Amino acid sequence: MPDIREEFEDRFPAPEGIEWRNTDYFPVQTENVHVYVALAGVAARYSAMWEAWQASRAALKMELPDQQPFWEYYEDVEGGTFNWSKYLTAVTEALQQAGIEVVK
Repeated sequence: MPDIREEFEDRFPAPEGIEWRNTDYFPVQTENVHVYVALAGVAARYSAMWEAWQASRAALKMELPDQQPFWEYYEDVEGGTFNWSKYLTAVTEALQQAGIEVVK
């Protein structure tokens, strides 16, 4: 699975003259102060896009339903069995309630 920053840069390639440095996007060093100032503005806007992308991905986190209610115990099956069908239905419903589209 690609890391979140790779996904972001695949969708929104970094502008020319902007690079990632440990924690954020910064302009590439240049001798021309006017170019550097312009690139600083571009870097700030691109960093704001990166922050929005991170926030949008964080909003996709959700807690899955507890598995315990989906264990079914029978006298002839030692330890019981797990009802995957009912659990997947519950997970699908939880995702849809969170506003996430589920494609089957």
